[in-house]
Amino acid sequence: MLLVLLLLIATLAPAQRLRRDPLTEAEADQMREVAQEPDKRIKLILKFAKARMEAIEQLRGDPKAAEHRGRKTHDLLQDFTEIMDELDDNVAMYGGHKEDISKSLADVLVANADFRTRLQALKGGAQPDPKASQEAKDYEYVLQNALEAVDSCEKDAQDLLDEIAKAKQEAKKKEKQKSKE
Repeated sequence: MLLVLLLLIATLAPAQRLRRDPLTEAEADQMREVAQEPDKRIKLILKFAKARMEAIEQLRGDPKAAEHRGRKTHDLLQDFTEIMDELDDNVAMYGGHKEDISKSLADVLVANADFRTRLQALKGGAQPDPKASQEAKDYEYVLQNALEAVDSCEKDAQDLLDEIAKAKQEAKKKEKQKSKE
């Protein structure tokens, strides 16, 4: 029984190490540097997401990258999705701390609209071209996940932005009532 357990652990350990980190070491270092600065952290995560989106578009347009393009696109979309999930987690975390990150949230909303447009174009671009349609099978599931991550992040950012605006409005109202007294 012990031998079976050890074999199971030995086979699972390498599988866990194979999981790719969506951030490079330099990007992870940058994230650690701004860990206590919500606006800077959110903007940095957006920068990383934009970089992955641009890499996808470059890959799609490069005829030299035709070999394994579907798999490479899959990996970049997976990285993008994980970065968007991190962004959404950060928005929720800073919202829970009652941080005023309204400027960053506005940037998130603009970026999400752009991301959605690009992802929809990627989804629709595979239809007319048989080769692109075949490649799209490699990443269709993760593309749908990316779209869902963008939608979730956008909803959470908009909800938090509305909550911040409401709190500011209530604070002004209280201040006005206080000054009248």
